[in-house]
Amino acid sequence: MEKIKYYTFYFIGGGNIVEAVNQQQLDYALHDLNATNPDNEPEPLITKSGKIIILNNVTYIEPIGA
Repeated sequence: MEKIKYYTFYFIGGGNIVEAVNQQQLDYALHDLNATNPDNEPEPLITKSGKIIILNNVTYIEPIGA
């Protein structure tokens, strides 16, 4: 079952957006970002509204309602 959660994504250089994302896709994208292989490019995160978030440009992710 798809688990959807809302997060605020804060970006390098300022600005933020609130988006709903699939929790499993976010977990996979963060795992890719934190991998030890520097050649490993993280997959972009596609939000439920269709926005593409490049996690390399994100400084902080805050869950809504936590």
